[in-house]
Amino acid sequence: MTVLVDQVKKPGLLTSTRAEKVLRFLESSAGASEDALALLFPFYRQALRILRGSGYVLRCWKPGQEVYWCPLTKPLPTDDTYEARCALGWLAARLVECGAELQGREAVLKNGQRLRVYVVPPVPIEKEPGLAILIKKGVVLPKGWFYVNVQNLRKAKLMDCVIRID
Repeated sequence: MTVLVDQVKKPGLLTSTRAEKVLRFLESSAGASEDALALLFPFYRQALRILRGSGYVLRCWKPGQEVYWCPLTKPLPTDDTYEARCALGWLAARLVECGAELQGREAVLKNGQRLRVYVVPPVPIEKEPGLAILIKKGVVLPKGWFYVNVQNLRKAKLMDCVIRID
């Protein structure tokens, strides 16, 4: 299934502070789904209309799957990266919800701890423990790693769905 994308527009003037907040989040997380945005921004629909109309974000979707909003400053999702990008958006929203944040591909927790974030599969080969977002079942990770199932991220707060492998 091919990723469908809105037509690109030349960015215009952005005067809404609410829309700018949503844009800053989308840029820091490399995009997110509407449902993930709804966790953080009660005004997300209006903000997305403004951002789309002024050319700062593009709506991306696959028929039958969640709509993903991509800022122009990030590469568009492809057929191969669509699920992973949606999963990262969910993680970013859940991190912000609990007072942490996603900085690039690192989760920065409130206590300052940093965990490298991976969308699995493929299984990372790094030895340093990280945080894996599982988008498929049956994946085996090394001891000391943390993981969360993307389906659980959609339903529960981050601390209720993160599991450590002992």
